[in-house]
Amino acid sequence: IGNTKVVTEAEEIEAANQIIIIDILRSFVYERMVTLWGDIPYTEALDITNINPKYDDALTIYKDLLTRLDSDIAGLNTAHGSFGSADLIYGGDVAMWKMFANSLKIKMGVVLSTVDAGLAESTIQSAMAGAFTSNADNAEFVYLGATPNTNPLYVDLT
Repeated sequence: IGNTKVVTEAEEIEAANQIIIIDILRSFVYERMVTLWGDIPYTEALDITNINPKYDDALTIYKDLLTRLDSDIAGLNTAHGSFGSADLIYGGDVAMWKMFANSLKIKMGVVLSTVDAGLAESTIQSAMAGAFTSNADNAEFVYLGATPNTNPLYVDLT
């Protein structure tokens, strides 16, 4: 995306939205890993030259992810597109990605409630207005009917 030549301001905004959506998904993946395993490599994790990255404290990671999500939410421009039909979760709907990021913040706030009640409350309060309002808002990956995007369970069974 960074190497794509943009011609118009709209294309520039769309590329920025794409990068932000990728960061939201990266935050989601890290949130899942931290929630499942606790302390994990984070600050040094993606350094290809470091084969022994240090493990970061789970709370520190959560705080950084919340900061990233705040920045991502503020940076998304809902008046422009993103990935269009290549987005198999929200079909390029930037407002839905913003809603997803806010909902992820609420989830993280609930997890934090046993560790840092003040941070949990402020996190949840800041995200409530922009979060999911019904199951229709859920982030669902829709598998396609053609390889390589078919459901792996279907492939195994057939």
